[in-house]
Amino acid sequence: MRPTLPSLIALVFLGCGPAPAPVVPGPPIYAVPDVQVGTMQVECEALQTAFDGWRACPNLDDPGRRTIDAYSDLAKQSFDAGSKANPDDKSQRAIAIACQRAAKSARAATERCNNGRPPPRNY
Repeated sequence: MRPTLPSLIALVFLGCGPAPAPVVPGPPIYAVPDVQVGTMQVECEALQTAFDGWRACPNLDDPGRRTIDAYSDLAKQSFDAGSKANPDDKSQRAIAIACQRAAKSARAATERCNNGRPPPRNY
């Protein structure tokens, strides 16, 4: 069906209207500050220390200790493999940042564990 003249005129008038309000920019988003990190060796040793502290938690059960042992062994094997590869400075920094983040997570888990028994597992 062909559009009629009144429907075309209505279509033109519907398209016309007040101009949209200008978009006001929001506040700037600043970059994340640079992470202060030690050497790869220091940060990955701190990770092993954090795992040892978590394993010493009195509220931890045997399956939890085995899990932490597995995390610790994996981290040690990964660090040893990374050390043998003799990575460049940028790669060593990335490894150090990863170890630092994992150590923070392990320390937080230690604090949670020290403040009470873990919830029952559903599996």
